[in-house]
Amino acid sequence: MKSIKDLPKHERPREKLIEKGAHALSDQELLAILLGKGTQKHDVLSIARKLITIIDDKGINLSVDDIVEVDGIGTAKASLQHS
Repeated sequence: MKSIKDLPKHERPREKLIEKGAHALSDQELLAILLGKGTQKHDVLSIARKLITIIDDKGINLSVDDIVEVDGIGTAKASLQHS
């Protein structure tokens, strides 16, 4: 598993946001910033990628239950994404 710390500084989502602005980030990178961190099993970018897939598939029918199915997402993070 590759963590954010393994990426060169200029490729890390937060640093990229500060240097280039939100328009320079992918949806995955923006979501990773909101999530904050991953788990021991999954880095935050992997979790964000899984969530983006679910969001794209479910669209407006997305529910908190759909989000918490992703390993590494609990009720608190799912509620953040749902609001």
